[in-house]
Amino acid sequence: MKIQSLSFGTNPWLRIVLLFAPMILLIHPASSQIGDLLTEHIIVSDYNNACGIAGADLDGDGDQDFVASSFDGGYVCWFENDGKQQFTQHLLITGFPHANVVDVAHIDSDEDFDIVVASNQANAIYWFENDGIGNFTQHPVVEGWTSATFVMARNHFDTTDLDIDGDGDTDILAATVSPGNKVSWFKNDGNQNFIEHPVKTNWYWPRYQTAIDLDQDGDMDLFGTAKAGEVIWFENDGDENFSEHILLSDWGEPSSVKAADIDQDGDIDLAATSVSANQVVWFENDGDNQFTKHVIQSDYNGAISVRIADIDQDNDLDILAIAWIGGFVAVFENDGQQNFTESVFCETAYDMITIFPIDLDSDGDLDILGADYSTNDLRWWENSLITAASLGSTTSNQDKVTVTCYPNPFHTETTICISLPAKCHVTLSIIDINGKIIFSALDTIVNKGIRKVTWGGETSNGSLVESGNYFVRLTTNKTETTSPVIKTN
Repeated sequence: MKIQSLSFGTNPWLRIVLLFAPMILLIHPASSQIGDLLTEHIIVSDYNNACGIAGADLDGDGDQDFVASSFDGGYVCWFENDGKQQFTQHLLITGFPHANVVDVAHIDSDEDFDIVVASNQANAIYWFENDGIGNFTQHPVVEGWTSATFVMARNHFDTTDLDIDGDGDTDILAATVSPGNKVSWFKNDGNQNFIEHPVKTNWYWPRYQTAIDLDQDGDMDLFGTAKAGEVIWFENDGDENFSEHILLSDWGEPSSVKAADIDQDGDIDLAATSVSANQVVWFENDGDNQFTKHVIQSDYNGAISVRIADIDQDNDLDILAIAWIGGFVAVFENDGQQNFTESVFCETAYDMITIFPIDLDSDGDLDILGADYSTNDLRWWENSLITAASLGSTTSNQDKVTVTCYPNPFHTETTICISLPAKCHVTLSIIDINGKIIFSALDTIVNKGIRKVTWGGETSNGSLVESGNYFVRLTTNKTETTSPVIKTN
């Protein structure tokens, strides 16, 4: 399957440099908006009413693949990335009318990503068990759901699978119009048999839901939107009894909601969109789970599919959203004080339903996947924040700093070697593909010369990371340098 326009990722030698160069310098343009750095590529243009899309390393080869649903075509395929952003299409299921939502997660608690798919006409939600190399076996989650509107098994912002009851296995959150206009979570019994637990019923046309520990009491709370105009968070008492807290009650068909600490004050905020109110908003948490609504854009025609990510890698969280009716997609750049600047990067999103941030070309910045219902396109936007030009040198202009990892890729541990021309304060962090710091290796004064640090693939809480692409970020008072490192099984 040929991509219509390609970047330096098609050059195998430059690709090697991309993965293993000892240092990558982050280029933050002084005047350009991040939207100017996003280049569109068409993956396929005949994906019949493309609807849902989600990404992960599905075949365990270290690069990012994705899965997408075809609404009118009634099929779901996964797309294998060859490492140069050439994609091979593999059929997952057909005869699945109005396939709408997809997600990826570790459903069976092994190290590979499985797939969950939903349809609003096929009478079922299924999960597909991955054998580790991209061969999938179909299993039911629930049957008799004739109009599923949503399914979720993973929080892709903090890269954690949904464990709603805290028993160590992956549960599933879903919504349906029929039967019951309800939101339910499906308990995994540990053997991937799923038991439905309704959270809210008779809720007119439930739409996007999400899950996170909002009140930071150690259990997972839920959030939901519905066509009825409500945005609700469902507080978990620790025994999966959920009490309702209404954030908004008449907000013109809210369409999506995401959760993260947007203002970085230690509590969980929300970003959301409304189709008929044409708004992109964020809800500021005061620390006691009382929320103030802030309108980011009040004239965003058919606002849908909000996402939260640090697209410009300036250590604050930006917001992405589709103007479904207006036909454009934008990044709302956060200046660190929650003043957001709109940066449109697509003006041909005619009926685009879903976007998904992911480092598709493994260069250390987040690219964006998109599924367009009307044009039948699956697209990705290449983020050139980290540029090919920056790969040719291992030093900055201001400070001759180097950072290397060996072995790379690594299985059990890698040695991070930094070289400094002068004594200075250094922070050395491991970041994931979403730009989130998962481990802090150094935050101290380091003398001139060489310093070595061993990383064993652990996070700050002691758990081990999954196989995949990570980045070592070295910051001094003059430079910020990022180098890729690959963890293998």
